[in-house]
Amino acid sequence: MTDITDITALRESMQAKLQRKRQIIETLKTSNETIEKLRRDLIALPAPPRGSERPRSPARLAEAVDKMEFQIATSAYTPAQERDMIRTLDGMQAELAAAKKEAHASGEGAALRGKLEVSRDERRKLVGELQTLRKDIDAIYQQLKAADEKRAEEMNERRERRTFGEEKRKAREEEEAELEPYMKEVDPFVSLEEIAEIKRKPGEAEETATREEADAAGKKE
Repeated sequence: MTDITDITALRESMQAKLQRKRQIIETLKTSNETIEKLRRDLIALPAPPRGSERPRSPARLAEAVDKMEFQIATSAYTPAQERDMIRTLDGMQAELAAAKKEAHASGEGAALRGKLEVSRDERRKLVGELQTLRKDIDAIYQQLKAADEKRAEEMNERRERRTFGEEKRKAREEEEAELEPYMKEVDPFVSLEEIAEIKRKPGEAEETATREEADAAGKKE
């Protein structure tokens, strides 16, 4: 029999995870807005002198790396496509690391980059938790689905047993009602076969007796 306690616990767990999923989605919306503002502020800083200007700034490289990581984590790709994107991401991260080492950390730029890095790290953690929640929710859904199917089977079995019991009781009541007039006229220890014999019409009883006598005479001869 399906354990109601287990089903209740699963449903409560499902509701808690769904609520946490909604919270993460709302937090990600705010996080995306914060990251976008920091990115704009960082890009708006005065450019370094042309002689020390690099082909790609750390801010733009970090933005490209972040977008690629987010795209890989939240989108569906074939294994081959995912491997290609990861290789591309590895190259971008190496380029970003080199650019950071070469960058001149100005006061405001360094502060903005620090805030941006913290915000991006927080968003990565939220995205990871969101992916785990989606898997957990799907697993609980499958468990609840299996429990519902099992409970439906148990209910059908009980319904069939109840129907069979009712039919059996009805048949017994009909038999008792049919025999009731004769039960008043005979000894309580008379068998059902004898009662059935009593139920026969007089003509049927004489005909039966005659057949029995003829059979007996035939055996003697």
